[in-house]
Amino acid sequence: MPRKPDPARLYESASRLNIQDLEDLCDRLNQLLTQRQSEQQDLETALGSGGWQEEYRKCGKPNCWCAHEPVGKGHGPYLYRSVWKDGKPVKEYFSKRSRR
Repeated sequence: MPRKPDPARLYESASRLNIQDLEDLCDRLNQLLTQRQSEQQDLETALGSGGWQEEYRKCGKPNCWCAHEPVGKGHGPYLYRSVWKDGKPVKEYFSKRSRR
């Protein structure tokens, strides 16, 4: 799994930017923040609408970090719910693309 960035190092790097680059960075960070807040709202709405469950999946690649994690750990969480189609239960995936 990729390491989480260190905020102190990010701040140190940003402190070396000129004013225009800092303004551009602020604009891009505000766009990212707005996007993440919207995604969080969509997620909360989906979870509240019934039946959605978070699941973690292993990708099956032998060299991936998830192959060496304990049982139950993997990529995700992904949202699924069971629905009946043609008389059989089918898992329906809640994708980011369908939220937009």
